[in-house]
Amino acid sequence: MRMPGGTCATFPGAAASKLASIGMRTPGGARAPAAEIAWRRSPDAISPADTSAIYGALGFLPSNAHSVASHDAATGLPTVLQLYPLSAERSVNKGSTGRDRLARMQPWPTLFWLICPSLKAQVSKLECLGLIPMLQSDVASHPGLALAMKASQNHYAELRWSSLLEPDAALVRELGWGPRLQETGVGGVRDHTQLKCLHMHLAHSLAAPRATANPVGLWVQLALREQLADAGRSGVRADEGLGAAARSLLGAIIDEIVAAPADEIS
Repeated sequence: MRMPGGTCATFPGAAASKLASIGMRTPGGARAPAAEIAWRRSPDAISPADTSAIYGALGFLPSNAHSVASHDAATGLPTVLQLYPLSAERSVNKGSTGRDRLARMQPWPTLFWLICPSLKAQVSKLECLGLIPMLQSDVASHPGLALAMKASQNHYAELRWSSLLEPDAALVRELGWGPRLQETGVGGVRDHTQLKCLHMHLAHSLAAPRATANPVGLWVQLALREQLADAGRSGVRADEGLGAAARSLLGAIIDEIVAAPADEIS
């Protein structure tokens, strides 16, 4: 690895071993083979019909696609993918004249991925209305809502970590990636009251609605059902009327989730 000024860094044995395990160059300059991820997707984990639909939505099947976590009730098409927390997607090494393709292992904090094109477009319209700051403010200022959000994020982190096979969990700990997969919430956020993009919260609530009680994801479901995005104009901040409508829906979530016994949302 070259440091600023063009000098080569040197690494102690343990560090060199870690670099080699993820396919980086060791002090001798040779590229070591990338370590193997122990997990392999079961041949019947994703049906041929779902595989075809995923290709239609994304153009590819992610190498760490674990399973389909949610289907559309009306069409039967997959809406959410569950991803394995380690990925070894092949990427182009731009520093090589041969532009060889290399497997680069990396931690993958996103457990649930919204893939339905229609839902993604609708949620993007919601985000364009400037409602995320309002939602973030309300989550931070309402103790019950903040508690529900933390419980949801904790569940996400626990589910992600528990999905790792033990050899892969050991490798993650060895490489120092443990905190990224054990401690972060939806999409890798470190503050468990912090919102990520609405797509990720919706994916979480669709994948495991009652087990997680993701309040923001449930709010997105209500907002889509009530066609809230059509009440405003994309590209402008939420006006008073739109904000009031959004808060009314959030109040319904508070009544349903925050008022529930703690053991139902933990």
